[in-house]
Amino acid sequence: MNNAAVVSAAFTSLLVVLPLLELVSLAIVPWITDQRECFGVSVPPAAHGDQRVRRYKTLFSLMVTAFGMVCVAVSLLLALAYGRAAGFWALIASVAALPIVGFALQQAFRRKIMAIKASSRWIVVDERRAALLAEQDTPKPISLAWNLLHLVPVGITIAVGYASYAAMPARIAIHENAAGAIDGWAGKSHGLLWLAPGVQILLAVVFVVVHAVIVASKRPIDPDKPAETAYAYGLFTRVWSMYLVSCGMILISVLGLTLQAAVIGAVRLDAAGAVALVAAVAAVAGAVVLAVFYGQNGSKVFGRDTSSQSGSSDDDRFWKLGVFYVNRNDHAAIVPKRFGVGWTLNFGRPVIWLAILVFVLVVIMVPVLAMRQ
Repeated sequence: MNNAAVVSAAFTSLLVVLPLLELVSLAIVPWITDQRECFGVSVPPAAHGDQRVRRYKTLFSLMVTAFGMVCVAVSLLLALAYGRAAGFWALIASVAALPIVGFALQQAFRRKIMAIKASSRWIVVDERRAALLAEQDTPKPISLAWNLLHLVPVGITIAVGYASYAAMPARIAIHENAAGAIDGWAGKSHGLLWLAPGVQILLAVVFVVVHAVIVASKRPIDPDKPAETAYAYGLFTRVWSMYLVSCGMILISVLGLTLQAAVIGAVRLDAAGAVALVAAVAAVAGAVVLAVFYGQNGSKVFGRDTSSQSGSSDDDRFWKLGVFYVNRNDHAAIVPKRFGVGWTLNFGRPVIWLAILVFVLVVIMVPVLAMRQ
């Protein structure tokens, strides 16, 4: 088997691994969510010990897994029957379809949990607040200043490009289609040397923004256990911020240097793509491990207590469909998710809609301006 065939096989294998990781990350969501919520509904911790709730959580995981496995199998069959391009687009469709199916299932089981909540003796108070003492002892996210480390691989990539410029071929492959054939070329120029650093800077901005989201997020403290939940959430944010910086350094370094190597003709473009996929798979796998180990909001740091029959706060009215947070009276622009691991936006804040508008305009204008050059 020649090198091109090896790279192609590796590329296809990695494309299968990515949707499988997405499948796992979605199937485990009901089991790692904050114990004060279930399918986006405010519940007491004891609700997770209810056999009906456990059955719904199991059904969600099984149904997501079944759908995901069918998608992967169909993609592989299409790849074998019609070639790599067909399999590639089928896998892309699968990656897009999984969250949609997951959302539909979440909505179905959310309605079931709401029905159980209405008929059971679960007590979830409307709103309570807690004051946290000795806050200086609570873990916090690492400083945003750590993201300055991302400048190191960017600088190295620029230096490698200019040092290798003399040896660059006159014609550079810059795009490969889904079938693995090169269909885009560019002439040798200094501008091409900034392609990889540009990608690195874009990735760095993404990591900085996500890190800033963690720092600015509202802290979900349980008034019944303020110190314990504050410590768990603090540890949760600290670990995730550390992972973002370290993962960002690895991805920015690997992707940037690999792409630069392809630009200067040192490696094949498909080989660079395979390396990029390896890095992406490793990043997603690491995130799944952290999610399983810590749970949403650090809910697994001290284990799960399913003995309490009462919940600390019932703000279901602010969570549209159990997913979208809309509360004009809450000054927090960023809050922890109810379903899944991570954070979401408070769509009741005007500044959020302004930020979304600016983002959409940038996404539209950048390609338009680039095409006019």
